[in-house]
Amino acid sequence: MPITEREMEMMADLAKNHGIRVQQGWKNFSENLNVAQAMVLDIDDVSSLQAVIRLIHKLNQDKKPDERILLRAAAGGRNEEYSESFSFTPGAEGDVIVRLVGKEFRRIRKTSDDKIMSVGASVQIGELDKKLYEKYDLALPTSSLIPYVTVAGLSANAGHGTGRDQPGFSGLIRAITLCLPNGEIVRIDESDPDFHTIRAANLGLFGIVLNVELECTKAKKMECIMDVSNIPDFIRKVKAGLFSKYPYVSVMYVPTYQSNEMTSERYNNVIIYCWTPVDKSTPDENNCPYLAHLGQELQINLERNLRITDLLRDYPHLIPYFTRYLVTQSAIGNKDTRSVGPWHMVHYQTAFPRDIDDADYLFQVGQDCEEITAAISKIVTTLTEFAHEKQYPLVDAVYLRLFTGTNGGLSTSAHEKGQYVCGLDMVSGNGIAGYAEFKQNMADYFMRGPLHAKPHWGKYVPTDVDYRKIYGNEFDAFIAALHKWYERHQIEIDRSMLLNRFHCEILQLPYYPAFTHNRCMTNMCHIDTAHSKSIADDICCQLDKGSEDAENFRRRLQVIGNEKIRENKSAFFESSHRDSDEMPITLAVNDKPAKKKGCCVIL
Repeated sequence: MPITEREMEMMADLAKNHGIRVQQGWKNFSENLNVAQAMVLDIDDVSSLQAVIRLIHKLNQDKKPDERILLRAAAGGRNEEYSESFSFTPGAEGDVIVRLVGKEFRRIRKTSDDKIMSVGASVQIGELDKKLYEKYDLALPTSSLIPYVTVAGLSANAGHGTGRDQPGFSGLIRAITLCLPNGEIVRIDESDPDFHTIRAANLGLFGIVLNVELECTKAKKMECIMDVSNIPDFIRKVKAGLFSKYPYVSVMYVPTYQSNEMTSERYNNVIIYCWTPVDKSTPDENNCPYLAHLGQELQINLERNLRITDLLRDYPHLIPYFTRYLVTQSAIGNKDTRSVGPWHMVHYQTAFPRDIDDADYLFQVGQDCEEITAAISKIVTTLTEFAHEKQYPLVDAVYLRLFTGTNGGLSTSAHEKGQYVCGLDMVSGNGIAGYAEFKQNMADYFMRGPLHAKPHWGKYVPTDVDYRKIYGNEFDAFIAALHKWYERHQIEIDRSMLLNRFHCEILQLPYYPAFTHNRCMTNMCHIDTAHSKSIADDICCQLDKGSEDAENFRRRLQVIGNEKIRENKSAFFESSHRDSDEMPITLAVNDKPAKKKGCCVIL
């Protein structure tokens, strides 16, 4: 292990002298990353951060490069819900993990330019949007879907929002202030020859970001039309110019696993959010953010308490009925609506489950957006093929957004002039039957197929991929900028505390640390038969009466826990109302043992 007991004692003494709070073990929000042995330091000010970094830098000078102590920064430590890191990739893994929790890391201040704001690294995007709008009469031209990601985290991983004519989030950055891995503080702006390479996706390798200076725009309100749709209707609208009609568009598709999903209009399983900026004096309409958040929290708590996703892992044949009846009803609805509200209403999703996995790809899109229709068609047809094998990999949804993107370095939204970029997420839960195979199938299609997509640095990043081939010359430009940066500041890159194994793998760097951090799986469990029946009975109580879809779902839930059914492994109910997608009620049990406790889906 690179950090010895004596070195940990030295770190603890330093923490005590600087009033730094210490704890052992770190998890991200989704808990797919759990570095149990990490020393977690909650830092209140820059001088304390410098002291920690200087000590580790000094200790690393006396160690072999591959035995260096690793330090990474991560979100969290605010004792607030949704304050943890939302990244799924192991970029934050280290022996020491710092969380910048002090007030100076959450400051939002004016600069000499009225439209450029200095923003602390730990400011969450949602709170930034709200404060800019209410206090400074400003807004970010583009913003992430998730309001709880931090400025530093979003920019490090080339995060993005929506907006046909907007860059990725990093494209708004006009200057960055960092604490280098030797404790030195530096500020860089567009006068630095490598600025565009570094800002596009710094991956946390050039230093710990302290604040960024962001270019904003005059605040306006947003008019939002929520268009309830289905797959064939959505494809028609894309071909008719959907993304050229509205400056901001975000789409969600909930798979319903019909055999004719590509052509069926039976279920409303797509919702299209179309935003248009309007004057700030426009009266609000149908805008109740507190009630919307409360409704989402109630849905997620209901899911968590009922442990529905655990049930779906054990009984995957329930998934089509779950998505057709529950998810489409709560997440999509039955009618179009219109609302007007503050700019930050673009964060329409404000409550999230922990047990999710997200594969996110970005690819270039032409003016006709035919790449989007090709991608969604591939997803739908692939899901249909899996359904034929009684596997239903996605229990949540597919999300997509269109924006212009940002060029430079390892930006995932690099694009040619006059082209756009689509960001597409496929969200489900680990352990769902067929999900791992579907995820790999989609990775092959998006990265190795005609779309030449790039994976989001903060979502699913396979390490067996040649990223030099994917990024081309920009990959080499990033590596060159990284080496030049360390040489300029007289830091030995092979002893850098910021380079963990994940970064060395994806960047093909020879500076591998010898120690590999063990990622612990959390709360592995089975649901026994009695508990399954109890969960099924509880869900039945929540279903409406009289709906055909509700009755289909209810009948399948009632099978669970029936001892005779378990012995026979199947049961058949005859119904004169059965449609072409109805199937015999077969008790298909997922034999895979690994499941995470206490989970749900995004509704």
